[in-house]
Amino acid sequence: MEEKEGTSSFILLVVAFFALALLFLVLFIQGTITGAVVGLTITSESSIFWNDLLSDTFNRNDNTTLGQGWLEISSGDDSGESETDSIDANSSDSEQQINSDSDVKIEHNRLVFDPQSKKNRPVITNSFSAKSSGIINWSFVFNFQRTGNDKDYEFWMQLGENDSMVDPKTSDKQGVAVNLKWGGTKNNFTNHSSLGYVFGDTTTKLAIVNGGNASIQVLVSLENKTFNLSIDGIIIENNLNFDNDVTIDTVRFYTDKINQNDFNLRELDNVIISHTESNIPKLTLLSPLSDLSLSANYNVTQLLEIAVNVTDDNLLQEVNSQIIYPNGTTSTISLSLVNGTNKYNSSFIIPHLQGRYYLNFSAADEYQNVNSTQTTSFLVNSSDIDSDGIPDEVDTLRGNWRNVSIEGINNFNITIAGNEANGSFSGINELGFYDGLNLLINFSHNFSSHSLDFSRIKISVAANYILINLSQQLETGKIIYLTDNNFVNLCVKDAEISSVSGISDNCNTENETDFTLCLGNSTGITLNGISCYDEGNRIKVENLRHSAIKGTISSSSSSNGGSGGGSSSNNNRDVPVLGNAPQTENSGQIPNSDLISGADSISSDVGNQGNIDPAGTASNQVLSGAAVNRFTEKSLSPYILDGVMIVSILLIVLIVVYSIRGHPRKKKK
Repeated sequence: MEEKEGTSSFILLVVAFFALALLFLVLFIQGTITGAVVGLTITSESSIFWNDLLSDTFNRNDNTTLGQGWLEISSGDDSGESETDSIDANSSDSEQQINSDSDVKIEHNRLVFDPQSKKNRPVITNSFSAKSSGIINWSFVFNFQRTGNDKDYEFWMQLGENDSMVDPKTSDKQGVAVNLKWGGTKNNFTNHSSLGYVFGDTTTKLAIVNGGNASIQVLVSLENKTFNLSIDGIIIENNLNFDNDVTIDTVRFYTDKINQNDFNLRELDNVIISHTESNIPKLTLLSPLSDLSLSANYNVTQLLEIAVNVTDDNLLQEVNSQIIYPNGTTSTISLSLVNGTNKYNSSFIIPHLQGRYYLNFSAADEYQNVNSTQTTSFLVNSSDIDSDGIPDEVDTLRGNWRNVSIEGINNFNITIAGNEANGSFSGINELGFYDGLNLLINFSHNFSSHSLDFSRIKISVAANYILINLSQQLETGKIIYLTDNNFVNLCVKDAEISSVSGISDNCNTENETDFTLCLGNSTGITLNGISCYDEGNRIKVENLRHSAIKGTISSSSSSNGGSGGGSSSNNNRDVPVLGNAPQTENSGQIPNSDLISGADSISSDVGNQGNIDPAGTASNQVLSGAAVNRFTEKSLSPYILDGVMIVSILLIVLIVVYSIRGHPRKKKK
């Protein structure tokens, strides 16, 4: 029994020893970057918009030609020529045509290096659009597994300026900004499989990378001229300096003294270079400037320029202006670039709506950075003489019957199409001017062609004449009625005159026609295109363009006092309008749906039009220390290591608890 207990204790001690050893091994491994499955990369932040500058997954048929813009200098080219010298001038799309013994090829949806221990060969490069600001995100996968004992080997990974770079046989650093190197102990490294960066004359080791495929990510701050390095999702170093302050528009990879027999596969995959911009567009308001401190106002139907000056580090996607109308509805106007300038503008015709208009300008660039901080407002305050709620600029009927200047009329009123002469009208409508129930003037007017202003009309009536001056607002002839006070002579004047004195006593001056023969003639006569009828109690004259009729009353009628006429009644004209018919669709107020031209019928939530809440501005901070790119997968290695660590700790705790409790004692016989 004691022998069995001793054996159990020994087993527990062995298990505890291996658990402790496993725990220390896990802690040690976590300090070294090991190989990862091909394609594992870092999770991106959904709030950042990345625009691809170069993307190649090499998912195409096996070939000795890389295509898609890649250029190569092979190991067989020892003449020292540059990348440009080795391009076939007859190749299409800038693809290098290489021989069947090329040292770089596509195999199994990977780019594969087949080097021959040559110095700085093979070399591959690809170019993309240069950016002057923002962040460049460069990621790729490479097989870092060694199977031999070479000590003098290098793999170079670089971002730089195409025009400044030279053949790496001449210089490994000229024209290079981000300069990464992986190599052995004869390349300024104290360990094999060391990954580091070059800055000036110094090569600094950052990590040991071996064991297979690993995902490399480099975040480049173009403003700060620095970059961050991550491997398999682990941040290795932040704020590393550019080797050279150059524009970045080219990626370059090449091997140095790597032998095919000493390295496994030598694969390169998923080369992706993308860019984001954190700076929002800059807006400067041009028109309309806010009139809050100005006395000048805008009028309805006025043509207004809406314009802003916009600049951005990259391409602008859209520039527009949201308009909030005085009634709370909104619409959005797209602004267009004026060639040769940074000005974006559009024309806006102010609708038939008075009040304060608010404008909120917005500009978005290709990275969805939005600036909507520029706002302005302007006041539309047109005159409204007749107080009908319709601005005079668009009011087809200005004023009302009270605005007509009259003399000798006791109970004056006007009807339009049998209704009250108020509001706004369109099309042809018949107007009647009355003294009580007596019709004085009757004519038709096309309100869609010309507006009618009552304040410009003057009518004078007496026992022996009627005079109407429309200030040349009438396009067609009109009918005038004059009470027949036993006239012996009748004269018609078809010309604009301001008083009856403009009619001659003998009716023989210009534009005058003697219509004495009309008196007592019910069938009427026509002279000079004007027709006259004697209806018994009144004289009717048709087709007058202007209007004045004067009769000579017989001496007997004059001695008896005559009839008609009356005194001036400007102060006594509050007589109800003839006719109680409802207003037609052509009269009265313009419906709200017609007030705003081009406005969206979208209700606005603007409760207080003076408080526009523009969108907040985008952050201008440069990403620092954040390993961010466009991929969504994550390495499994950290989870496996953490799981092993937890199991080891549980085993140790179990052994300690078991030891403290001790063994059960034997019972005495």
